[in-house]
Amino acid sequence: MSSGKMKKINSLNVFKGVINNLRESVSSNSNTASSSWFTSLLHNQPSDGVPCDRLEADILESLHPPHFALEKTLLHGFPFKPTAMAFDPAQKILAIGNRVGSVRLLGRPGIDLTFHHESRSAVIDLIWLVNKGQLLSMCSDDCVYLWEVKQREVELMQHIRFNRERLTTMYLAVNSNWVFVGTERGNTHVLKLDTFSLSGYIINWNKAIGVMASAHPGCVTHLLENPADPSKLLIGFESGTLCLWDLTHKKQEEHYKCPKKFTSLSWHWEGKQFVCSCSDGSLVTWNIRPQGSKPASIVYPHREKGADSSEPLSPIDKVDWVVSRDGDSYLIFSGGLPQDITGAQPSITVLQGKHTTVLEMEFCVVDFVLVTDSPYKSDYTDPESILVLLTNDLVAIDCKSTGLPSYENPYAMDFQESAVTCCEYIVDCPGEIIMALYSVGSRGKKSAGWSGREWPVSGGQESGKQATSHHEILVTGHADGTVRFWDTTSTNMQHLYRLRTQKLFEKNKTGGTDVLDEDPYAVTSIALGSDCKQLAVAGQTDQVVLFRFRKKDSLSEIPCLEIPIIYEVSLDKNENSPHFEFPPRPPLGVASQHSSYTDPGEGFNFEKRTIEYFTPLKVRTGQIKKPAGFQPDLVCLTPWVNTEAPSQITCLTINSTFGLMSYGNGSGLVIVDYIQHKCLLNMGTADLYGSNDPFQRMPKSPKQLPNSPKLEDMIVKVDLGNYNQVAQQKEEDGKKDEKAEEVSTPQKEGANLTVAQPARVKSPAPKTLSNKAGTGSSAEESSLSKSRSSSVSSLDQVVEGEGVTAVFFGESLPNRNDFELSKCLYVGTSLGSVLVIVVVVPDEGESRESENVIVSPSGSLLRLRSAVLEFSLLDSSLHFDTRTEPLENVKLTIRNKQNTGTTGSQEAATPPTPQGDQLVLAVATEKGASCFALPSQRQIATHVVPDPTSVIRASAASWLGEKKCTPVLLFFTNEGKIKGLSLPTFRTLVDAPLVIHTSARISRTLRFSTGGAGLYFTNPNQVQKFSVNKEDTKNVYESFGKFYQENVEMPEAPKQSFFKGFFGGGTKQLDRDELFGESKASSSLAVVTQGDAMKSTTASSISAESEIAKAKQAVCERGNKLNEVEEKTELLANDAKIWADTSHKMMEKYKNKKWYQL
Repeated sequence: MSSGKMKKINSLNVFKGVINNLRESVSSNSNTASSSWFTSLLHNQPSDGVPCDRLEADILESLHPPHFALEKTLLHGFPFKPTAMAFDPAQKILAIGNRVGSVRLLGRPGIDLTFHHESRSAVIDLIWLVNKGQLLSMCSDDCVYLWEVKQREVELMQHIRFNRERLTTMYLAVNSNWVFVGTERGNTHVLKLDTFSLSGYIINWNKAIGVMASAHPGCVTHLLENPADPSKLLIGFESGTLCLWDLTHKKQEEHYKCPKKFTSLSWHWEGKQFVCSCSDGSLVTWNIRPQGSKPASIVYPHREKGADSSEPLSPIDKVDWVVSRDGDSYLIFSGGLPQDITGAQPSITVLQGKHTTVLEMEFCVVDFVLVTDSPYKSDYTDPESILVLLTNDLVAIDCKSTGLPSYENPYAMDFQESAVTCCEYIVDCPGEIIMALYSVGSRGKKSAGWSGREWPVSGGQESGKQATSHHEILVTGHADGTVRFWDTTSTNMQHLYRLRTQKLFEKNKTGGTDVLDEDPYAVTSIALGSDCKQLAVAGQTDQVVLFRFRKKDSLSEIPCLEIPIIYEVSLDKNENSPHFEFPPRPPLGVASQHSSYTDPGEGFNFEKRTIEYFTPLKVRTGQIKKPAGFQPDLVCLTPWVNTEAPSQITCLTINSTFGLMSYGNGSGLVIVDYIQHKCLLNMGTADLYGSNDPFQRMPKSPKQLPNSPKLEDMIVKVDLGNYNQVAQQKEEDGKKDEKAEEVSTPQKEGANLTVAQPARVKSPAPKTLSNKAGTGSSAEESSLSKSRSSSVSSLDQVVEGEGVTAVFFGESLPNRNDFELSKCLYVGTSLGSVLVIVVVVPDEGESRESENVIVSPSGSLLRLRSAVLEFSLLDSSLHFDTRTEPLENVKLTIRNKQNTGTTGSQEAATPPTPQGDQLVLAVATEKGASCFALPSQRQIATHVVPDPTSVIRASAASWLGEKKCTPVLLFFTNEGKIKGLSLPTFRTLVDAPLVIHTSARISRTLRFSTGGAGLYFTNPNQVQKFSVNKEDTKNVYESFGKFYQENVEMPEAPKQSFFKGFFGGGTKQLDRDELFGESKASSSLAVVTQGDAMKSTTASSISAESEIAKAKQAVCERGNKLNEVEEKTELLANDAKIWADTSHKMMEKYKNKKWYQL
């Protein structure tokens, strides 16, 4: 560079303030005229030596804040830590409550909704108002809530909060308007549903247990009405005392004392007996009129005859007693099996007459509901199914089929089979891949054993609209090495396919895995190709497995590469000294099918030393049967170096167009050609800079061992002095072509590990990088000009280590002011550096499988403030780097230079030199984002996140709908917020909170995808979807169905026979309104709060009452006036009658008299 080099930085505010702080750094020769770029841009003419900036002139951003709104849409999975459940037998809807105040409503597949209590208190109890579309919930905040679920959204009608007592249980009879509420003090209150007001009718604990008992019985745990006589209420207390209360006469009728603490109650339908399940594994049956205060029977269902009575049994948590129309008695209960130190196997037992069926459960039983053909308990009922709520699953048992088989659960609820460690979310994926995954995934399913009847939870009505017009896939990685695929296109998520990566490795019996974590196969990162037919999976032990999708089974070996990643600076004995002078780094060059270096004579002046490594995981050898689906194509292992474990893989990417895969960790970078099964490059992060390294680094080397006989097997060579040779080939004709040959390292004894490594590219002595290539090798030009932080750009800064945090394949312009379009790999580091590696890939066909792929560091270096998270490339139309047509005036990389000789006529046909920048490179970091124009490498926009906020996840996504292909940059910050920025100007489009508190799970699993959609795992069992796309959210909401169906008829109540009614049997009637509505409770006992829905209903009713009152008043006034008119008319009629009578009398008096007689 001549001494006349000039540096110009101009700021320009163009297009209504869209592009702010535009920086231009231009290098020109001494003979270049220094005309103003600012003036030339205003006149739309290029200045001398500086082309017109067509890229900024073509920027037309079509996304604006009105297009954005952050909304949570769908929640999939199993409710986290469930506590209660309720089932509406008429509407066939299931409700599940949990410890954090959430209630999940489930109907038929696709009818799914979750709502939350504002207090987030644990749900204690749930009760459906049968066939009314309303749900009662009791929470640990001592409140009872009334919800209405008739619409698409659940509405809170009203709730009541108790001030003096803690709530424990509640009971509501079918078609009743009065709820019994039990409290911790042992009292029972009565709540009216219409007004949500407490009745003055209170059952005090001292009256319930009788005057003879003085000890407090504890809290009320159970309330149950006699099915044959609703005036009799059975009250169960914590101490094991039971009371039969006469509601009509307000007195205790019977008193019972269980020998052990009871856990649940159930009436016989005739109301003459009831059964208690106890904590010692027994079932105690009581007559309503016991003899001598003793139970009718005590049975231990799971204790064999003659067995030791001291053998412990698990508690029976719940029991239900029904009698079928055939006369068979059914006793269904949970628990009661023998237990040992480890506990007892969770189970559901069905006693049908003399037959006993034990159904073992995978998880602990929380609750179960017996579904019968009638909601009424006062008659014979036929059991249809049993809904069992487990701690991590929902099971339905078919009672009408032989053997009591289970139903196949149509909901995706089994995330918890193994903990989810990472995930990948793909929106707008090819539809054929979903069908193919479903096809191969269904082959392994065992249909035998499932019930053929319809799933019992079948309520709700579908809307008939699709949630989205595109296809979505969720890929989850698990702690046991499993990878699972889910279809999330509709409102009902479905499982598609399961892949077990752990089966690829041998079970190490020599103790190799003893030094590893508890889950050595845990999946840490997932990457998919653009067509979703290539899958790369990284694991906890730094293993990377590449899978390719095939529709047919195959039988072959699994190729394996052992690729070490070594980070080292020097072996000087005084290397830890702060005054140690670091040796100069060699220049960058071509790295073709090579790894780390060992020969100091080829560019590195390091000492030879002994290095040993081992791989804890061993790939299975021999022919392996590979079933249809994703089949393993290549395994890459990262060995331990001198007993030092490698750092975890931090980034992973795969490009199906290039046929390449790349990944990085805290030490360096690896590039693999998965078509030829070759390692193209494995290099420490510091070595990627070559002579352009702006940092001074603390020495760090693997531990030295005294002797190691297999040095060449572990560390392979790389030639880094060849970049200038390739650069010269672009300018000169007739040069020799690159030659390479494959060299295979010998296989280790007892393992099938083959590493294909061609020989190095022969090159002359290393030369410095030419400035013509735009390498930016000058520290002043490349490093300092791109740095926005003086602390980062300081060459005196000493760093201990630098890892690779982001990798991205794409076609780009890697060199400054060079318009040659090349395949590239962008590498981002933890110190904010952006490095570019040029990749030369043979053409498709036979040459792709035989000719070598060449990777060459371009020397380009961009410096940012913090660790790099994400890359994206956009063309001048702001489309992502996948382009169907080549860019205007951009040349493709020509690989075979010897065949590109041109004549004079050919030179005349050469296209003109391109004008202006062609691409935009967007780079997201932990502290913001920057956009660079390529190939000039100008920073055209920047966005800085203020302290102490930092970005956890970043992704550039294209839009869907009318604005399809328009890009947007999405951030998720450590404050739990989602921030959307336009590209490339970084206008804020949305900034809204997503979660209140971030967690490691949310940070690890949150993913963005096309169209502004995203998801994250809220807990181990549930995944929450969200979207910032207002149009997409609207479509999802419109696709929701309704839970409540208007045309469902209530089952008919059992009819009372004439003889039962005549002789005093059958069901008796009770006027609850007359009994409980006589008085009201004290206003200080509880406070009633109306919900928004009830407030609007109340306001409407008040308005209607007001109008009715006005109309009534008008009618009354009109009646009064009519009465007055009627009275006056009557008076006139009387007067007329009197006048007529008087006239008639006068006429009779003078009728026969002469005139002279008057």
